[in-house]
Amino acid sequence: SYTSFDLTNLSATPLSVGENDNVTLRVMVHNTGAMHGATVVQVYFRVPVSRVVRIGSYQLGGFTKTPTIPAGGSVEARVVIPSKQFAYWDDGQNDNGVTPGWTLVPGPVKLFAGFAGFGTWDAPGGLMTQVTVV
Repeated sequence: SYTSFDLTNLSATPLSVGENDNVTLRVMVHNTGAMHGATVVQVYFRVPVSRVVRIGSYQLGGFTKTPTIPAGGSVEARVVIPSKQFAYWDDGQNDNGVTPGWTLVPGPVKLFAGFAGFGTWDAPGGLMTQVTVV
């Protein structure tokens, strides 16, 4: 796009999720440039407490493309993430008595919103919220 964007007001609902729930993230996207344009909002997540090492500190949870936003205008972007995406595969070989399958560990999940190639991985996009797996 030939313009610039900023994000504000990131929120997640519900704040507590179970195995078959969806997390809906909403964030305001502001066109801060002089031209009309659209952008893609990406949501990454991090499970800070896990029994396994994950393939990355942050994993892509979802994304959405905004409609064209006029210069100086704003729209709300929405990304829905199934809570099952926070699970990991347990092969049942760790003497933990678990039958092989996807395992959703209770605890916090941090969610970050930003743009492609955004920020640093310490605070991608500068916007973070959290949900709890119960």
